[in-house]
Amino acid sequence: MIRKISLVLSLAVPMMACGSAEKEAAEDNNEEAATAEEIFSEKTVFDPMVDAIEKAEAVQETVDKQKEQWDKILEEAENGDGET
Repeated sequence: MIRKISLVLSLAVPMMACGSAEKEAAEDNNEEAATAEEIFSEKTVFDPMVDAIEKAEAVQETVDKQKEQWDKILEEAENGDGET
């Protein structure tokens, strides 16, 4: 009789331990998934490249405006506008 109880307990205890570990693992996975979603929604590995492209486009706009100003100044100087 004692052997049967020992056998049942020796099989039941590891099963109960595995059951709670699975629940904890599932909860950990849910927490990790939420954290991963937050990370991916905020930053990606491509953000530095995207930022660099945006900065380059802004610089190009500035350079284009300056070029237009210089072209206007040079055109006025070549045409002699304002000088007699």
